[in-house]
Amino acid sequence: MKRQQLNIHQILDIFYKSTGIEAIFFDTELNLIMHRASEKLTTYYPFLGISEVMAYLADRFSEQPGTNSAFYTYVLPNNFLCNIAFLTQENSYIGAFLTEPVLLKKLNKSDLDKVLNRSELSNQDKKTFENILFKVPVIPYINILPIGTVLYQLSKTYSENMPQQIIIEHKARTSALNHNSNKKQNIVITSSVKYTPFSTYLQIIEIIKSGDVVRLRSAMNEISVGEILMNQSNDSDIMRSIKNSFIKTCSMGCYAAIDANASYEKVMDISDDYISKIETNDNINDIIALLKEVMISYTKAVAMNRNTIYSKPIRQVMEYIQCHYDEKITLEKLSEYTELSTFYLSNLIKKETDLSLPDIVNKVRIEKSKPLLLNMNISILDVAQRVGFNYQNHFASIFKKYTDLTPTEYRKTMSYKQNTNSSEFENSLINVVEQINNKISMFSHLFDAARIVDPIRHKSMFIKTSDTVFPEETCYHFWYRSESCQNCISMKSYLHNDTFFKIEHRDNDTFLMIATPKTVGKDTYIVEIMKDVTKQLSINIKAESPENPTLVIDKKFREEKDELTGLYNRRYISDQLPVSMRHSILERKSLFIVLFVIDELQSIDNYSDYESYDSILKEFTRLITSSLVNKKDWAGRYAGSLFLLVLYDTDYESACNTADNIKNNFNQTSFQINGTAVKLTANYGVKLLNEDISDVETLILHAFMNLITNKLRVQNIID
Repeated sequence: MKRQQLNIHQILDIFYKSTGIEAIFFDTELNLIMHRASEKLTTYYPFLGISEVMAYLADRFSEQPGTNSAFYTYVLPNNFLCNIAFLTQENSYIGAFLTEPVLLKKLNKSDLDKVLNRSELSNQDKKTFENILFKVPVIPYINILPIGTVLYQLSKTYSENMPQQIIIEHKARTSALNHNSNKKQNIVITSSVKYTPFSTYLQIIEIIKSGDVVRLRSAMNEISVGEILMNQSNDSDIMRSIKNSFIKTCSMGCYAAIDANASYEKVMDISDDYISKIETNDNINDIIALLKEVMISYTKAVAMNRNTIYSKPIRQVMEYIQCHYDEKITLEKLSEYTELSTFYLSNLIKKETDLSLPDIVNKVRIEKSKPLLLNMNISILDVAQRVGFNYQNHFASIFKKYTDLTPTEYRKTMSYKQNTNSSEFENSLINVVEQINNKISMFSHLFDAARIVDPIRHKSMFIKTSDTVFPEETCYHFWYRSESCQNCISMKSYLHNDTFFKIEHRDNDTFLMIATPKTVGKDTYIVEIMKDVTKQLSINIKAESPENPTLVIDKKFREEKDELTGLYNRRYISDQLPVSMRHSILERKSLFIVLFVIDELQSIDNYSDYESYDSILKEFTRLITSSLVNKKDWAGRYAGSLFLLVLYDTDYESACNTADNIKNNFNQTSFQINGTAVKLTANYGVKLLNEDISDVETLILHAFMNLITNKLRVQNIID
């Protein structure tokens, strides 16, 4: 026992000399062992919240030690923190090292009064306690990690020989420090990550969109706080940094819920409510709790919206599948669960979802598997079994059916980075070739050659050729040209994300060309199919008169405009924004999107004054429409009172000026609501399309996050 205490004292002494931070040690009976820490300081530890840590230690000591190599940062009341490193030997606890409580920022008068008033001490003791509080170390959060690492590594030397210092002469070539242990420790500390890991982000967003509240609670409990909140982007104000991270995460969740068709007004109300709460709260524990609450609220909003779509039995079926997707799900089991006959339930599922039961189950399983596939440490077989498939081959075939990729290809393409040179271009097309070759081989008699074209680089790769010889050069050399065709259907297919056809002539030959887009990962390629139709081509044109022949085409009508405002609707935005983005990339012109929101608009519903509601939206529409100068600029109504403006070939200052003019003109306009003149406010977020953004969702999400940040900044100025 004496030898144990000597080792512990030695560790505590080295830790203090290394970091300047005092530490203490609790054994498994919660007896306190000190070395450097003063008895006076430890007397007041209970008033800093150490009793909470002791309760936590008691729970841990009652369990078997885990296998993970980690230390723990415990957040105490009033934003005190301490690091904990557990000491184990032969798979049992010996005790735990605790650093003294430290502060992330110096206590101000208000914070000091809160701590003292909660301490229930006499006035004399409060004075002593106050003096101690002034001496509590103030440590930037970025230093909490290395301090904990030092404590953890020192705890590993307990059962080994301590490092021995050897003084050597200047001619010696051996190491100055010799450690007898060859063991290596793998320390996993998620809080060192600068941003939320992409797999974590994808997992949370996917669950919010699914509306699965139970699974979200479980996921939020498993995620480390450091993965989401604790990125200190502003060293001068840790609380401001944490709040900014909260707002960023809140914006992502808000956008996910809106994108999953949750009530726009409801979701915005949730965001406003929680952001207001964190702005008036300076307690890290409370902010963490609020983060979990707001994500659950978003998920509930999605679930509530979906519950209005299906009948009760189908909602029960969907909820059951979401909870039991990793089990065998049969129609008989669901029939028993819903208390309906299998025949009736089967027809009801098909009627309301337009899918069979196996399709619904498989779609859920595939979506659940995607975040798991991003973790390269999990085998594909393990992923398959975790989501309910017994065999890897079956999982792979179902995965490809719904994603057009194998699980292995999905892993590759999700981490795929766009290449710029020719050899890397060919390597990046391997997955595309594998997907297309089998599909088109069964129709080989319909074409003479097929190739994959990158219309941005004007490069191509042939998939299959017949007896006709096609040189493998840049995409336009087949036509004996030195530049892209004037009516390039690959470019049209890329820009419009649709299939195009054309008749092309070369020498005395005529070719039918078909171009269709294929998206893999972050990039879109074009699959071109060529057929020599010199002898087979026949065109039937209906002519009303010999002088004016007309080609009669039956074009499917599609709604593109919002009925109330006349702006483009959500469907058009989803179709057209990718086209605008591709034009921007291809022509190397800037593209900005501006997201506008009209605040307080949903409160008009309380007045049941729908005419006023409509007139406000129409006035805002007029202001946006009048700002469209460039012929490629356009605007749409994204959801509720959320509007989107696309500005082409401009700069950031001009985009902000345009947005400011719309906002200021609207804010100065009075509206009559139930006979009362009312002024409303609008806010906006601006985002430039850059090389880090590859899809519509990411572009809108960034603009949405900027909108929330600007809205909060305005509120702070008013307050």
